Amino acid sequence: MLGDGSTGLNIDIGTPERLIFLEAPIDLMSYYELNKNRLENVRLVSMDGLKDTTISRHLYELLDEIEGLTDINLDDAKKLLPILANTNFFDLDANRELITLAVDNDKAGLGFIEKLKSKNIKFDIDLPPLENNQKKMDWNDFLKQKKALDLSQEPNIGSGTFNRTSSSLDSQAVKEVPQPVEQVQPTFPTNAQLHFSITNPQKSIRKPSYYKAKRKELTKIN
Repeated sequence: MLGDGSTGLNIDIGTPERLIFLEAPIDLMSYYELNKNRLENVRLVSMDGLKDTTISRHLYELLDEIEGLTDINLDDAKKLLPILANTNFFDLDANRELITLAVDNDKAGLGFIEKLKSKNIKFDIDLPPLENNQKKMDWNDFLKQKKALDLSQEPNIGSGTFNRTSSSLDSQAVKEVPQPVEQVQPTFPTNAQLHFSITNPQKSIRKPSYYKAKRKELTKIN
């Protein structure tokens, strides 16, 4: 659902028993796409940035749903994290997995993690991996990178895979399209002449339907 600045976009999968926080709605959707086969009984939350007040509010709401907490108003709910950090709440094994931070793997995201750790707030961490000397990565970029890799490989009939990258195409033998076979024509001299003999027209067979050529017309044939 959508709400005020501390609510953020959030999606329930099953009956939530824990919370996963991401920086932006697009990261939330990307994270779900990447992990949908293993996510269960969890609430995905977009913080629309890096907001510990959003974590506080959703932790309050989750605890209220699970344990029936009703004696904390909304203003206090936004400050729940530091309140709980001053108790033994996060020392209990059951509470250490309530929160997962799946923020961007960059300077800001890592700084936010250290900030919460310094306040004695316990949580799990799930960051998009860095590859090839990358300095930052978010879940949407990681999803696009994974899809590009998947598209570069297709199953091949037989064994192995067929790589569609340009380097592999260069190494493949290019198949020529069969050309139509030309029909062989009989040899015929181009300078041949046709001769007609009209010296004895009486030998010709004539039928009433035939046109009777005149002599001056016949002389034009050759």
